[in-house]
Amino acid sequence: MDHAEWTPTGRRISGPSADLVEVVLPGGGIGTALEFHPAWHGDPTLVAATRLGGSFLEMPMVVGLVDLIAADPDVGRCIYRTGEVRSVAELLHHARVEGKKVSRLACLQLVALAAEILEEGAETGAGQGVFSHGDLNPWRLTVRASGEVQIIGYGVPCPDARASVLDRSRPPRVDAIRYAPPERLLGAPEDASSDVYSLVLVVVELMRGAPLIDGTADEVREAITGGHAARMLSKLASELGAPVVKVLAPALAFDPAARYESGFALSAAVTELLAGVRGGADLAAAVAPVFAASEGRLLDVPGARAPAARSVAPVAAPATAAPVA
Repeated sequence: MDHAEWTPTGRRISGPSADLVEVVLPGGGIGTALEFHPAWHGDPTLVAATRLGGSFLEMPMVVGLVDLIAADPDVGRCIYRTGEVRSVAELLHHARVEGKKVSRLACLQLVALAAEILEEGAETGAGQGVFSHGDLNPWRLTVRASGEVQIIGYGVPCPDARASVLDRSRPPRVDAIRYAPPERLLGAPEDASSDVYSLVLVVVELMRGAPLIDGTADEVREAITGGHAARMLSKLASELGAPVVKVLAPALAFDPAARYESGFALSAAVTELLAGVRGGADLAAAVAPVFAASEGRLLDVPGARAPAARSVAPVAAPATAAPVA
């Protein structure tokens, strides 16, 4: 097809740099659009990343890594064939509104599943110059009603974080860097261990109901680039449980070489830990209230006008592929 027609359903979740927009895909079915804010339309980093990984992202061949079916970086939009999902950002928000915490069982299941997806993605994408996710955060980590974990935005970096590295006088939104590994904020290359670092920051926040690293953008940057994340987590043994902290802390080492050797290794360690977890809702049960609470409602969409169908170009694989500088 020359163009992919999509129609927003009305569900929009505001996020840093980009929002999540639920859409009806051509011929039926539900997808999720990652819509970057106007400031990033045509951003060279986004354009390069989409062209670089076009063929891989269009068919990543990794279970849990969602196909990118259409993209237009000039207007800051990437569309994924997700089916109906809810983001971890929504799960976090729902838990806070209800004054509850997501069960330890569900959080650990999320880590075990997502860590394997990220490692497989890095192994499969490396041949096409896509070495890591580049911006794993609660908005790009999604869950189906069955508890199946799906990751979107693979290989599409955060332009806000990148811009703040190139120009330190330009402060980013704090949520744009809160889940970043040190190497991203220092302008160094990333790999699968960078994604696992971000994953653990997300899941620790899900367990606690509050970020591990909080404060202003400068304070968050200092904590991450200063290598304080693992130490901060070690202080939460009484809150999260010593076994949980012991398993997760290595993923937050400042030096990538000191982290788990792979996402598979972290997943195996968490799976072993899960064998001793008793009680609590599993991941499917944890996300069920989020589906129920948002069913049939407009979220973060002003007014009640019916959205019009729009067009974006399908993903086109580049003639050549080279790592983004």
